[in-house]
Amino acid sequence: MFLKSINKIIPSIIIVIAFFLRSEFTALILIPTLAYYIKTTKTQIKSIDIILYIYIFLCVVTNIGNNNPILFNLQSTFLYSVLPILFYYFGKHYFSFKTNVKFIPFFLQALLIIFIILVLSIFFRDQNNKISFNLSNNIYYLFRIKQINKDDLDYFISATNLSLLIATIPIISMILYNIKKIKIYVYITLLILSIILLSVVASRAAIIATLIILILNLSLILKSKNVIKYFFGILAIASILVFIIPEFEYTRTAMDRFNNLNLQSETNELYDLNGRQYYWSLALIELNNNLWGYGHTYFINKYDMSTHNEYLGQLVAIGVLPSIIYFIFIFRCLYQSYKQYKTNLNPLLIICILFISIYLIIGITENVSLANRRWILCLFFIMGMNTSILYKPRPNTLD
Repeated sequence: MFLKSINKIIPSIIIVIAFFLRSEFTALILIPTLAYYIKTTKTQIKSIDIILYIYIFLCVVTNIGNNNPILFNLQSTFLYSVLPILFYYFGKHYFSFKTNVKFIPFFLQALLIIFIILVLSIFFRDQNNKISFNLSNNIYYLFRIKQINKDDLDYFISATNLSLLIATIPIISMILYNIKKIKIYVYITLLILSIILLSVVASRAAIIATLIILILNLSLILKSKNVIKYFFGILAIASILVFIIPEFEYTRTAMDRFNNLNLQSETNELYDLNGRQYYWSLALIELNNNLWGYGHTYFINKYDMSTHNEYLGQLVAIGVLPSIIYFIFIFRCLYQSYKQYKTNLNPLLIICILFISIYLIIGITENVSLANRRWILCLFFIMGMNTSILYKPRPNTLD
């Protein structure tokens, strides 16, 4: 009984370690735990596993090629390329047993609590980086109205990082509501709170992604007996937010950012999407000079900014071939989840679809893996969990 109780909370513990402690501690706990589950499950190597092995090999080899203009950074490759794959296999092997599959709702509840704690502890900070519930002195609000500089934002509590965490909360709460693990008023409360917080942080990509999540949620609602009630409920919430957000002082900046998508640089050159077109052109120049990749931290170290695009960011970091494998793997997981969901309507498959959707949508204007690699670890763990759901879990359990 004791071992089963420990086994139930292991994923939550490792996610907590990944978010709150250094990556060295995460690897120290994860690797032996993963080795134990791999040994226990005794699964056969499949074609997708070989592809992932090739991906890791290429991430290492291409970065030490003769054309690489900087020294190879082994730590960077491990953190941004290898560790996510390890989390994928951890999720895959842990949930390979029917007994452990039953722990998924518990894991999602724990994950929701972790994300809420993270969001509240990161968001409610003043310009001195101390906990404060005074929105007029909120560091993100002051940043958006240009009263403080971007350099004053700590890297871990950046706006992109925080918006990812906030945008994920409605996803998890929606799934928990659909599997009857939380009440509808809890889901609605978290949904409204998330949209308001996103408005204060004023991350356009995350707000758009959240609205798309709401639209995707209709696919679940339309299969419910209470279609009209839920449809008009969400429609009413959306209508209220449309009127409240522009009028509320601290969320008005989000609307201003949508209304002004051009940035006039100091050299009087006009770049679209708040300068992102300029960043993308720099990334394409770097990629044209070297198709083999420069490493994950090369671009931000050279230009003091990210590529502001996940797809270009991966291309510049690891090269063309590993990037192709990387995104094929992600889109493959997305396609298989959607295909299987259409067959058996398992709501747990939706969590992977929505996580990947958030990643791909926000990735259009943000270098997600660089902005919040801890969130990426969570994404890959859920992808691994999803893989175990797609295939019939083993009937035996862990002793």
